Amino acid sequence: MECPSFLRVTVNPMKHLKVHTKADGSLEFSGIQGRFLGTILESMKMPFQLVIAEDREWGRLLPNAGNWTDDCASTAGAAIY
Repeated sequence: MECPSFLRVTVNPMKHLKVHTKADGSLEFSGIQGRFLGTILESMKMPFQLVIAEDREWGRLLPNAGNWTDDCASTAGAAIY
């Protein structure tokens, strides 16, 4: 099995996980969870693609007939194609 050339990371920014784009285009993470994620990504030394759900939700049940909003996982899966 071939290893992927990059890691796809799906996040949902919140109080303890913030994502900032620096002037040079690189990403900076803040908050306790953001710094933890940044440390893991740095130590892996692997390129990554950050995916954030457009609605910034993990997915929730809508009141109409059991439909769900898009969640972070399906957004990341859709980004593959």
